[in-house]
Amino acid sequence: MQKRPIIFLHGFLGSSSDWLELLSHLPPCNYHLIDLPGHGKSTFQQELILPNFEERMILIGYSTGGRLALQYA
Repeated sequence: MQKRPIIFLHGFLGSSSDWLELLSHLPPCNYHLIDLPGHGKSTFQQELILPNFEERMILIGYSTGGRLALQYA
């Protein structure tokens, strides 16, 4: 059984690399770091499209990423 995917959402003006220090302290898992539209290495688009997971996922975010996780839930 594969572990449930964990999606990390960064805050306003951040990028996926904001989570690297935290992940260095966590055990290996099915983590996914994404750059929100217009941040980091992403291009601007009107909506955030999350990877298509067949199983339920866990969303973790701070600041804007936290608000997006709440909206998605």
